[in-house]
Amino acid sequence: MVKEMKVNSRAKYRWYWLPVLLVLVLGMVGCGGGSSSGDGRGIPSGDEARDKPSVLLQPKRVTATSGESSVVLSWEAVNEATHYTVYWSLSPEPDPKSELIEVTDIKNTSWAHNRPVRGKKIYYVVVAEDGTRSSEPSGVVFAKMELLETPRNVEVIKGEGELTITWDSVPGAQSYILAWRDENSLNWDNTVSIGGENTQWIYEGAIRNMEYSFRISAVDGEDTSCMSDMVSEHCDKGMLPTPQGLRAVQNIAPDDDGVTLYWNTVVDADSYTIYWSESRTVDAILSGDKCSNIMGESYAVEGLEKGKTYYFVLVALDGDWCSDSCAPVSSFLLDGPIDNMSAPVGRGDVDFAKLPAGSFWMGSPDSGPGLIDNEDLHRVTFTHDFYMMTTEVTQQQWKDVMGTNPSNFTSEHRPFPGMPFFVDCFDSPVESVSWPAVQEFIDKLNEDESQALRYRLPTEAEWEYAARAGTSTPYAIGDGYEITESQARFNFDSFMGNGTVVVGSFNTPNAWGLHDMHGNVAEWVADAWQDHLGAAPKRFPDDGIVTGGSVHCVRGGNWSQGKTYCRSARRVGSSGGNKLTGFRLAADLR
Repeated sequence: MVKEMKVNSRAKYRWYWLPVLLVLVLGMVGCGGGSSSGDGRGIPSGDEARDKPSVLLQPKRVTATSGESSVVLSWEAVNEATHYTVYWSLSPEPDPKSELIEVTDIKNTSWAHNRPVRGKKIYYVVVAEDGTRSSEPSGVVFAKMELLETPRNVEVIKGEGELTITWDSVPGAQSYILAWRDENSLNWDNTVSIGGENTQWIYEGAIRNMEYSFRISAVDGEDTSCMSDMVSEHCDKGMLPTPQGLRAVQNIAPDDDGVTLYWNTVVDADSYTIYWSESRTVDAILSGDKCSNIMGESYAVEGLEKGKTYYFVLVALDGDWCSDSCAPVSSFLLDGPIDNMSAPVGRGDVDFAKLPAGSFWMGSPDSGPGLIDNEDLHRVTFTHDFYMMTTEVTQQQWKDVMGTNPSNFTSEHRPFPGMPFFVDCFDSPVESVSWPAVQEFIDKLNEDESQALRYRLPTEAEWEYAARAGTSTPYAIGDGYEITESQARFNFDSFMGNGTVVVGSFNTPNAWGLHDMHGNVAEWVADAWQDHLGAAPKRFPDDGIVTGGSVHCVRGGNWSQGKTYCRSARRVGSSGGNKLTGFRLAADLR
């Protein structure tokens, strides 16, 4: 709506700040500036002084009219004035030094204040000038620009693979901000700025059957309207959803040179294409080898070279439509089989898996669920084999060697919830053991030099290499992206009660045959705690690993905390043994 404000409110406002402005204006007159006659001080002499009044007449009939995007000031011409100055402020009593804005050298009897602040009164006065003289300020006038209207009649029109959003033009809008989200998002993180001359925008690359929601606001300078009501729509035709749950499992038979890939079904997909490469960037993988026209939700890629890491992506297809490629997953092909060796720990023998030399990416990528910034992603290469115990050290094994059981969750103190009997904990992992106490346990084992293996704690790099078992997903079991309480012991629940479970009881080992690498007890490693992994972590004990200090690293999560603590890359520092912490052994041939 257009409003015209005249000087009928002059008496109410002029006395607040006009005296100050008048002093400023008359001060400028007394200082000359631009005069080429008289005594050099801007004061006319002789006939000029007798013929001309000392000040110009005050501008009359000043009006302020607000339009769609500007306020237009107009006034009657003042005799002998060569130009005008407009002063404006958002305050009826402005501080002349900070709140009074001056616009000079206006040649006409009107001036447009373009895109002023909306929703607030703006106060104006006009001063006439001729280079040597100035008038008194005019009476105060004000105008108020209405707030921008909210865009109306917002609609979404479906197309093939695209959605067209339309709306009515908003008077005075310089541009529009359109925000959108898909059905899997709660936040309006996606926005685009659209020129004010447009009243439609096309969202390309819409995923089939995915619902999208849109809102739009109008913008004029620093002013923004309210957001429109949300409108939603989906495409019947378009890109397929990105495949989810891709995981790579190495075929570890001695004569096998392949990796089997598994993924979740993509609705409407009639086939899949797998791409792979030794390079880890998506562009390099898509330019590498591929296999097309795959039916089903698994496929074995064969003929790969052992001792190397391969990266895979998956694309779903339906006729002329396809999906985006999924996030890459990797698999390291062991240069040899996983050979288990039995070795005595306590009064019985336990299995150790022989893990061949190889390379892997340690740490986490730049984004992902539960990511911690100390999980620096970097390449680690192992130059020789080592052994890893397939289960955690049990309470019975500890007692056989040390003579006592320090665990909190013992058979004598742990009743089964709701039952009148106690849980047998001898085959549960030992816990409440400190890092120095573990070293004493290992020293006792190594006193028997007739044994084939020499025991130790694994390094951080060895532990994660073993936990990942050739995977690059957050977890090395299940679908790789999530784990459940039927696959690992984490996230304390009332049914199972406090504490640990028998080692290996879930029967969900990783691809290299290691149990409970996710959950049950957090496991000590050899390394003292360091805030960041860095680019070249210590791999073997003879690499000069720092083991001194009161804080050491534990890995793998535990029975009490959530599943993000169980991720293969998760790192935590601990200064003492508690009921969350146990360990497993690594070993080398003597």
